[in-house]
Amino acid sequence: MQKSMELYFVSKEHYLLVQSHELFNLDHRVARAFISQIKQHYSPGQSIIIDGEKMEYLDSAGISALIHLRKLALSHAGHLKLAALNSFVLELLRISKLHRVFEVYETVGETILSLEAGKAGKKTHGPMDILLEIHSPGKIAVVKLLSPEVLLQANYESFLREIKDLLHKHRVIYLDIDVLRNLDSFGMSALLLLHRMAQKQGKRIIYVYENKTLKRLLRLFALNNILEHFDNLETALRHSGGAPDLNLFQILAKKGASQNIPLRLQAEPYFVDLNFLRTEK
Repeated sequence: MQKSMELYFVSKEHYLLVQSHELFNLDHRVARAFISQIKQHYSPGQSIIIDGEKMEYLDSAGISALIHLRKLALSHAGHLKLAALNSFVLELLRISKLHRVFEVYETVGETILSLEAGKAGKKTHGPMDILLEIHSPGKIAVVKLLSPEVLLQANYESFLREIKDLLHKHRVIYLDIDVLRNLDSFGMSALLLLHRMAQKQGKRIIYVYENKTLKRLLRLFALNNILEHFDNLETALRHSGGAPDLNLFQILAKKGASQNIPLRLQAEPYFVDLNFLRTEK
């Protein structure tokens, strides 16, 4: 039974980096020792960075340990930042809604840079901030989502706000979302809502993506047959003169089921059943 663990520390003026060289589970067997070792090396005023590369799993005791360390850092004007977590741990944080409490970064280097930028008084972007690259010649806008790789409850409103603002100014938006690797029901609903808004205004949002993960997710929600999309921007610009292969409003009129797709994004996650939109063979 694992009751102790060996941690390694890098202590700087503004942060304490906590690492393990071996795989470990942050669970009830080691949570107290984990907190104790970090407290022994912590100095007031430091932020705590947990390098989670070797963390395979955490349970409720592990989550409590992270919350305890966050309170410790905040009480001394610091932060708790998590880096390099695996997909399983990230999903646990999302399910428990703690992804909105903890600051999570992809790498230790990115985490340290966020602290340095903050100390220098520079504006830094959080891991959930929407970053767009926009080119807007005339009535057409070419927009590329640079980060993050997720569109979730934590950031879907910012995404909606940015694209809605562009939709007011442009007739056609080519929206490159190939960076996305994960969407929840809020992210899916955001894409659907933007599609409906564009249709109502007589405008178009043409999505550009080719990554297989995103394609599988959109197929799961049956949005691949609703959103007008191409694999790359060159193809989209060359072939998007015609109508989409599948027009959402024509299908809704045919099926008489427009009331089944909620326009409002509800306060709690939900999953929209769009199977009725599939074309009949």
